[in-house]
Amino acid sequence: MDDQQLHKLSRAELLKMLLQITEDNERLAAENEELQRKIACRDIDLQKTGSIAEASLQINEVFEHAQQAADQYQENVKRVSDEAMQKTRAHCEQMIRDAQARCDALKQSTKEAEDAQWERTKARLDQYIRTHQNWQEELQEKIRDDGTKR
Repeated sequence: MDDQQLHKLSRAELLKMLLQITEDNERLAAENEELQRKIACRDIDLQKTGSIAEASLQINEVFEHAQQAADQYQENVKRVSDEAMQKTRAHCEQMIRDAQARCDALKQSTKEAEDAQWERTKARLDQYIRTHQNWQEELQEKIRDDGTKR
């Protein structure tokens, strides 16, 4: 699977792939143990191999191949896991940037609404004060007028 195809996969698909690889690794490890058990239990036909030394060389070769296969598999699992982790990290970082941008936009719109509300409230208070001052002036005039009438 190439990088483009991996990039198109969702987090769930990547995790599923990682799970499958892990299961395959466990299965291969079990097969490896089974093969090692069979090799250990197997009677070596000395007439066929010619000597214990030849049998030992054959067994060592089997173990070397098994170890090479296990090493290669582990490298592949690590590579795929690292790639998936990098893509997941990049995706998470992008999600954080998007969330921050949305928060900043929400803060800005809230600030603008707050400023507009303050302006409306201030205008109403100013109107109230002017009206109150007019009433106060009218009341004082009435008191003066009443005082001059008496």
